[in-house]
Formats: sequence, C-alpha cells, structure tokens
Amino acid sequence: MKKIIIVISILIISGCVSPYSKFYTDNTGGDDITKDKKYIITNNEPEVRQGTDPINDQLLMLENGYFMIGSSVFNAGNVSEEGAISKAKEIHASVVLLCSRYSETESGYTPLTLPNTSTSSTTANGNIYGQGGAVSYNGTSNTTYNGTKTTYIPFSVKKYDYAASYWVKRKPPIFGIIPTPLDQEVHKKIGTNKGMLVAVVIKGSPAFYADIFKNDILLKINDDVIFDNDSFTRSINKNADKDVDVIIIRDDKELHKMIKFGQLQN
Repeated sequence: MKKIIIVISILIISGCVSPYSKFYTDNTGGDDITKDKKYIITNNEPEVRQGTDPINDQLLMLENGYFMIGSSVFNAGNVSEEGAISKAKEIHASVVLLCSRYSETESGYTPLTLPNTSTSSTTANGNIYGQGGAVSYNGTSNTTYNGTKTTYIPFSVKKYDYAASYWVKRKPPIFGIIPTPLDQEVHKKIGTNKGMLVAVVIKGSPAFYADIFKNDILLKINDDVIFDNDSFTRSINKNADKDVDVIIIRDDKELHKMIKFGQLQN
C-alpha cells in the first residue's frame, strides 16, 4: 500500500509539465532581446537567486541595473527549479529570481483500478451404469472470471505559491533612474502637475553619483518639463552624453543637480 501511495503522489506532483513555461508572462512585447543593444546577453548558465519578498527583491534587481524580461507565477505542489532554469535559457535570461511560500495542504482520495481475476472450481464424482456394468468417475473443472476492482487511495500534497522572474543586465544607463507617476495628493502638495517620482536609482549610474535619491521628485531636465514617461524618455535620449541641469524636489525644497549624462546605446 505504501508503494501505491508514493507512486500516486509522484503522479499528482508531476502532473503539470513545466509550470514555469505554462504560466510565463513576457514583459518585452515580443521583442528579440538578443538584437536590442540596451542589454548584455551572455551564453553563461543562468544564475539562480533565492528571494524572500518578490517586490523588494525585484527593486534590488532594478537598482543593480537589471531589467525583468518576464515572470512566472503559479500555485502547485513540489516543483523543481530545473524548469525555471530551462525557461531562463530559452529566453536568454542571465538571472532567474525564485521565491516560494507554503499556501496549503491539499488532501483527498484518488481512484485506483486494478485487474481482479478469480477462479472457481467444481468437483464431480459418481457412477455411470450401463449394460456392461458400472463405471466410476471423479473430476474437477475450473472457471476463470476476469474483472476489475477500484480502490480509493488517500493522498496529501503540500501546495506552494511560486514566483519566478527572469532578468538581463542593462548596459550603463544615460541617467539611471526609473520614474513613476505622482498621485494627485502629491501634485497638490507641490502645487504643480509637473513631475514624476523617482522609484529606483540604479547603482553606479550618473544619477547615483549625483546623489539623486529614491522618492525625490523629478521636475525638469534642462528646459524639458517632465510630465510622464514619454516626456522623460524623449528628454533622456535628447540629452545623452551632455552636461545637464536636473531639477528635483526633496523635502519641499527645489534642488539643482548638474549631471553628465551617459551615452545613448546604438
């Protein structure tokens, strides 16, 4: 019985073929990252990193100059990390960041149908009388019946929430921040619809060395007013490899930062 339970547990656990591939979400818009000069693509074995908190772990990756090209999120039993490594190789990721948390234990019964063969025997003996006298007989006949028998086997599987994110290294950035829109309360507080919040500062970038901090508010780059991602991207590309005046708000004070922007990646 123990062997049967073990076999059934293995079948339940391995029922999902490559959940890392099945539940993969692409963040590149279908682009071929091997042809995008913003990224550093290598043929090395993907590095596996174990995380504890997907949001904070991803922020750390962004700060270290990585870009997330995709992710896999699912709930399942015990799943090997080999599926994540295989997916990382397929999409040319250099780092796969893994995180898993116990969610529940699923218990129940699964039917197991096996052949059920039985044989019955019939024994007969006696005498047969005729003109020549009497003849004794004694014999046994066997009859075989083929069927099936269904047994319900208990199972118990621990389930986990899995999160895998796949990363490639960016080439040195022009500025080195990742901005996000401000909410309306912040706009009211600073008295303008301009500006974006600095969500990430990439280590070793021009912004990092100019002491731009997370949660600063970016207002202008030279004469370019920053309202959204489009205006930010246009200004960054326009001012690549130039000395620029970056205007930010920190602690309700307007500050000017003179920064030498990096080169545009062609």
